Amino acid sequence: MKTLKSIFLLMAVLVIASCSENKNDVDPGLGNEPEEGYLMIQVNNSQMTRATDAGIQAERAINSLHVYLFNHDNTTPTVMHFGPDEITTTGNVTRLNNPIRTSIKDKWGYIGANLTQEMIDEINGLRNNLISVAFTRAIDEIADLPGSSFVMFTDEMLITSANIYPTENEANTTPVPAMLRRLAVKSTVYRTDQSVFDGPGQYDLGSVEFAWRRINRRIYYIQHSTFEDPNYTAGSFVEIDRDNTQTYITVNYNDPTLANAQYATENTFLYNPANILTDDATCISIRVPFQPANYTVNTGGTWQAQPNSNLPGPTAPNFWVVMVNGGVSYYFGDATTAQQFWNEAQQGLITVDGVVLRPDESAPREYINGWCYYNVYPNHNGIVRDEINRYNIMRNQYYRLAIRRLSAPGDPDWDFDTGQPITEYGYIQFNLEVEDWELIDEDINM
Repeated sequence: MKTLKSIFLLMAVLVIASCSENKNDVDPGLGNEPEEGYLMIQVNNSQMTRATDAGIQAERAINSLHVYLFNHDNTTPTVMHFGPDEITTTGNVTRLNNPIRTSIKDKWGYIGANLTQEMIDEINGLRNNLISVAFTRAIDEIADLPGSSFVMFTDEMLITSANIYPTENEANTTPVPAMLRRLAVKSTVYRTDQSVFDGPGQYDLGSVEFAWRRINRRIYYIQHSTFEDPNYTAGSFVEIDRDNTQTYITVNYNDPTLANAQYATENTFLYNPANILTDDATCISIRVPFQPANYTVNTGGTWQAQPNSNLPGPTAPNFWVVMVNGGVSYYFGDATTAQQFWNEAQQGLITVDGVVLRPDESAPREYINGWCYYNVYPNHNGIVRDEINRYNIMRNQYYRLAIRRLSAPGDPDWDFDTGQPITEYGYIQFNLEVEDWELIDEDINM
């Protein structure tokens, strides 16, 4: 299976010190051995099979580095911290100001960037168990856009003694390649003049908004080779691990640079086509205010359409929908009339063109302030990674959604389908690319 990863360019000269992060201490694996040398690690971009884009400066910034290295014959890591005064960025390359001495031994480890103090404290107590320990983190700790601080980690790294050189110059000119990836997942949504908003009424196109929903708060700092997260087992993504507080923001309009972005964290689960529930999956929720052109009213015992007198008013009021006969929508301006229509349809008392109407759902739907919601489940067709990872989102991916068509009425809230199987209400097309953010382009038809 292809591993599609996105990377920042930077260079770091590393040494093994002690767990106290004292850079003047020697590697605990050095012992009485006479051989010492210099190690440089270059965090570089990998060979991509898809298109790349570096993202905005705040998403690329490296403010600090933490390096965790182990000699193969011990389980105590050397912990190195490099602050903003100890690194220099030139263009796309960040490197330490000075090379550091270390033992000439085979090593393994990992590198983190922009870690908070709480993260640092947690990791320092784990030693070599970081790969298997789950952490609870809010998305604003992982992707702090105002603070230009996106948390990043490499995979587990293997370094042989041949990569450690006797002179600083050799280490500087022959770095060991490594890769950093953001823990965050990015999304942007945009519409164009060619986007179609289809439905019997009026949309407020200036108020189309989007946000991530069911953001996963339980994560691994080091990504597993199988892409499993701590709640990978179906049904284990429980409410306490979900974050639904992200504020909706306006979609981008005719802007391929996509300035308005939202962030989530990695969320994966074992795909089982016989039991795929919305509860396991992170989704992108799109909403837009809508006003029906006509309401269904009862006049003298007869159901008929009546023009919506609020149009073309700019403010969308509440409306109600009764779905009948497999998805046919009837719109109402008040709850009482909608319930009366539903009751009569339930009793088989309403006939249109010789067809008896039957309600599809247990009650009318209420659309507060006219908001219509559409949930997009990224990677619904398994193009990213493989079939077993359908509906999974992974770190450093960038989902760029282009609205091609939305059809009213959508759902009355983003969590309307909680506890239900994931349903494709329309066609969601994924045009997938990979950037420095692993870019996934999607055309949305719903």
